[in-house]
Amino acid sequence: MDQIKCFRLFRIRLPENPQVVIGHVQIERRDALDKVLQEEKPVINKHGRWTIGSVEHIDNDARHFQIGRITRERRHDWDEEEREFIIRDDEDAPFTQAILDVRLQVCAIAEDKHVATNVATIGRRLQDMLRRSETMKAAGYLPEVNEMPNPQGLIEQIRSSARVETLWLGFGPTNSFDADEMFIKPLSKTADEVQAEKGLVTYYGGNTGQGLDKDAAEQLVKASTSEGKVASARLRATNESKTKTVKSSDTPAVVQVEDVGTDSFALRAAVAVRTLYRKIHDLVGF
Repeated sequence: MDQIKCFRLFRIRLPENPQVVIGHVQIERRDALDKVLQEEKPVINKHGRWTIGSVEHIDNDARHFQIGRITRERRHDWDEEEREFIIRDDEDAPFTQAILDVRLQVCAIAEDKHVATNVATIGRRLQDMLRRSETMKAAGYLPEVNEMPNPQGLIEQIRSSARVETLWLGFGPTNSFDADEMFIKPLSKTADEVQAEKGLVTYYGGNTGQGLDKDAAEQLVKASTSEGKVASARLRATNESKTKTVKSSDTPAVVQVEDVGTDSFALRAAVAVRTLYRKIHDLVGF
């Protein structure tokens, strides 16, 4: 039977660290991500030592690697040959698969309960490793690893609703080359100015009874979620119904890839990750 891996998408944002004013090295975000994969910067916590290994180049931009944690456990055992009780230290190293597109700054991490009960935990450990990286520190970046929602569920409810009364959209400091020009980039510049890690903007439909424009709301939701931020809407399914709040995070961005361990697995996983990201962001030509 073919094995199937379920990957969750994460957006890696590399805004400039406001505490690094001068003296940082000019390194493109793409190159910085590439270099980090070759660094040995494990993160140690009560659950073990987290690290990255088995890095493989799939193509010019895609990388396949493994991320996991190493734990040591003291065990009491019996040596039958020597007829004595012994104490030994055993090492356990559960790991999972990951795909990174260094150009798009999108990472997909496969779910694996042996590594962590929640894949978001693995994403946080990856963020910890990126922030410990000498490359990131030298370049003046403050990495974020945000689990990406799939906005399609929220968008469908916006389209079918009678009206959208309120829209909340997350944003952060300046980061990616493909950020929305009309919405994300201006807000990101304001975040840069006040040295904010994140922000939230709210749009109200007012008292006209018409609500917010649905087409515009859809485009804003895509712009926000493509940055790994959460969008939410308060809407009415019918004019007579009560309002309800729907979040983009209710639907995670997920891809499933079959035939784990085959030569083509990593390439097919990379293609699936790029396809979903471009669909979420409506990217053309990237």
